[in-house]
Amino acid sequence: MKFRTYLCAVGLLSITFVKASTAFLLPDPTTHKNWNLVNHDNCGIQNNHIEQRQLLISFVRDANIGEHPWVVSVYIQNPAVGDVINHTNCMGAIITDRHVLSASSCFNKFGSQKIPYRSVRVRVGELDKGTNPDCSSDNHCAPKYKEYEIAKVTYHSGNGYAEDGMNIALLTTDRQMGVQQLCGADLFGARGSDGNPTIGGQLGIKLSGWGKNTDSGVEEKKLRQARVLGVTEEENTQVFNQLRGSFLRRANRESSFCVGQTGGESRHDTDIGGPFMMERAVGSDRARMYLVGILSFSTDRVNLPQHGVPDVYVKVKFFWPWILDQIDPDLLPTDLPHTS
Repeated sequence: MKFRTYLCAVGLLSITFVKASTAFLLPDPTTHKNWNLVNHDNCGIQNNHIEQRQLLISFVRDANIGEHPWVVSVYIQNPAVGDVINHTNCMGAIITDRHVLSASSCFNKFGSQKIPYRSVRVRVGELDKGTNPDCSSDNHCAPKYKEYEIAKVTYHSGNGYAEDGMNIALLTTDRQMGVQQLCGADLFGARGSDGNPTIGGQLGIKLSGWGKNTDSGVEEKKLRQARVLGVTEEENTQVFNQLRGSFLRRANRESSFCVGQTGGESRHDTDIGGPFMMERAVGSDRARMYLVGILSFSTDRVNLPQHGVPDVYVKVKFFWPWILDQIDPDLLPTDLPHTS
């Protein structure tokens, strides 16, 4: 039996703008009829190749074969060019067998025009763009990557600049991917002053790679991961106060959070849309990887003494009601091993 595991998207590509509620007292996503589609028995399970498990405690390192199968590279065709470009534009995270979360700013170049079909695709299952297939030093090789056309892009709040806020998009693939997805995180973790879960002081994982290093200018072909800390509410406020005026809006502040840097990590423009994840064993369940944020932008002009130059992520929890409303269960497999 084939088990799907996911992290616990001549015609026109459909683009949908869906107006979301401005209320901050969000409904509990775990009661949504589609919540089990992003949380089931196979979500968030890693299948790392055993050779490098001793390296898992490293704070910055190359990703292992099978470690982040839910991470995709997003390829976007420039409307002015006839051929689809062959380098990564952004990253994304698989949340169901047909849906990928990414950043809406990745599609800014299209403006309000419709995106021609076959102009957006995602590549699944690649680790090193310099090798095909990806193999370890003991000749354990991963299957070749697969590519899927995106049939529909849904923006939460348009596809403007990242610093406008609410920088999130749901991509729907043209067919089922049959690969692992992240689990949908909701209520684990400490609480902030407003009573809501806080990411401050908690260790998580962010990903980078598949593009030009913004510091050195060197093209880097491998996927890398870094273990970093979420910053405190006070530090978030310090960062937001130095951003453009759009972050004076309460909605942008409540739907975003920052994470710090750690020594040795690299940054790329192509990291945008990539996931921030936390590994948790909830109750008696096994440890799983949960999706917490989607990378929106890096704050080059802000520096926190304890964290370096922070990255700003959209808080996926804030958007779960909207995300779940967009998912069509009829597009997904009917044999998912749902939790009780």
